Amino acid sequence: PQDLQLTPEEAAVQGPNGLSYGEEYKRALVYSAGSQLLNQTTVSALIEAEIASREAAGHDMSHCVITAEAIDARIKALQENFGEKNPGVDFWKTVEAMGNTRETYREEIERMILIDALFFPADPERWPMDILQEIFGPEEKPDEPALGPEEASQQPDPLAAPQDLMTQTVMPTYEEAKKAFAAGEHFEIGGFIAQYVLRPGVMRWLMDKAVIEEPSAGLPEGVALRVNGRDFSTDSLLAQAAPLIGPVELERSRMLVDTLWAVEAALVAKGALLSVEEAKERIAEERLEYVNSPISYEQMQLQFLGFPSMEVFHRVYRLRQSFKTMMGEVPAAEVQAHIEARRDF
Repeated sequence: PQDLQLTPEEAAVQGPNGLSYGEEYKRALVYSAGSQLLNQTTVSALIEAEIASREAAGHDMSHCVITAEAIDARIKALQENFGEKNPGVDFWKTVEAMGNTRETYREEIERMILIDALFFPADPERWPMDILQEIFGPEEKPDEPALGPEEASQQPDPLAAPQDLMTQTVMPTYEEAKKAFAAGEHFEIGGFIAQYVLRPGVMRWLMDKAVIEEPSAGLPEGVALRVNGRDFSTDSLLAQAAPLIGPVELERSRMLVDTLWAVEAALVAKGALLSVEEAKERIAEERLEYVNSPISYEQMQLQFLGFPSMEVFHRVYRLRQSFKTMMGEVPAAEVQAHIEARRDF
C-alpha cells in the first residue's frame, strides 16, 4: 500500500465538503500523478461496455479477443517507426518519461488494438457502418435549411460548416480495408488520419454516450470514479498509480488539498461558494465557444493551461468562479492600473 505519510489523526480530519483528509489526499494523487492511468482505466471500462452492448444485441465479437502476439507485433512496429524518426533515442525510456511502465504501456496498446477491432477491423464486413455514420457523419441541424454549393463556398469560416468526415476520411479508409482483405493482405488503420481523426472521434463518441462521474460530482468516500454505474475504489486507483508517486507528488498533492480546503472554507464563511450545479452551468456555457473549434475544451484546460486532469480543473474552476462572483465587475481603470504597476513583476 502507498505510504501517504499521514498520521491516523490527520487522515481522519473532515473537510468543508464532509470528506476525510485521507480520502481527499488519495484522490489528489490519483487525479494528478495517476491521471494518465486513470484515463486508461476509464477507456477500458468504456470499451468493455461497448463490447457487452454489442454481444447483448447478438453480434459476434470473437474478433475482439486480443492476443499477446498481436500486442508484441504492434509494439515492435511502433519501436521500428520510433527508431527511424529518433535515431539514438531509447524507446522505453521515452515511454516511461510519459508516465507509463512497460506493463501499463502494453495495456494501452491492447486498448488501441481493441478500438481498431471494434470500429475498423481487418474484415470490412465487420465495420459498424451505422455507428461510424453516427460518429463521423455531418451534424444535422433540423431548424436550419441546407446550404447550396454556392452558399457553402461563401462561408467565412470552413469550420462553421458541417464536417462530413464519413465521406472524407472513413469511406476512403474502408475502401483500403476492402482492397487489402480481398488481396489477403494485412490491414490496420494508421498514420495521421487514425491518430488525429478516427480514434479520437470514436473515443469522443464513447465518452459522450457514457455517464462518467468524478469526485467533483459528489462521489462518496472511498469511490474516486464511476463509469456507467460501475464504481472504482479510491484505494484501487491509488495502488495503480503507486509506481508514479514519489516525494514530489506527495508534497504537491498535499499542497493542493490544503489550498482547496482553505479557499473553500473561506468562501463558505462568506456565503460565496457556488454550488456544483452552478459551476457546471458556467462550464457548459464556456464549452459552446469550442463547438466548431479544432481544439476541444478539454485540450485547452489540460494541454494549454496545464491542469493534470479535468477533475482538478473542475475543483479549481468552482473556487475561482466563486471568487470572481464575490468580487463583482472590476472597473477597467483599476485593471489597467494593476497592469501598469505589476507588468514588470
